[in-house]
Amino acid sequence: VRFTLSLGVLSLALWLTVASLETFNLRVSRRLVNLPYVVWTLAYNCSTLFIFTLLELMLHFVESPAKGGGVSAWRGGRQCEILSDSINRNQLFIFLISNLLTGLANLTLPTLNASDSQAHATMVPYSILITSVAMVLDHFRVTLKYW
Repeated sequence: VRFTLSLGVLSLALWLTVASLETFNLRVSRRLVNLPYVVWTLAYNCSTLFIFTLLELMLHFVESPAKGGGVSAWRGGRQCEILSDSINRNQLFIFLISNLLTGLANLTLPTLNASDSQAHATMVPYSILITSVAMVLDHFRVTLKYW
């Protein structure tokens, strides 16, 4: 709980930093990789981790381990991050799938002219697909290694 709260506070502080940098006409630029871009990237990723850990906590408390359900029972008594473990089991494979899907999106969609809603409509299924592949492979205890 403390880690999730710390991530939430850090995310909020980073987003406020991005907003304050924009008031000084320092726009986020991926091409320049300027300070606002670095802070924006940190804020975005911390927010994503915060949401994932918050969902993990909610899942844990919704299905109480005392009733025989919940995260700790599903993971054999270990309290851990399900999504992190799923991705960690097949990091290289998930990375390769992500890169292939990114290339597919860049070849088939006009990404430079996409609106925010179009970008979200693309990224949500993209994220769901990648995490679903990781979760299914982990659920069936499949580990793909090339070495």
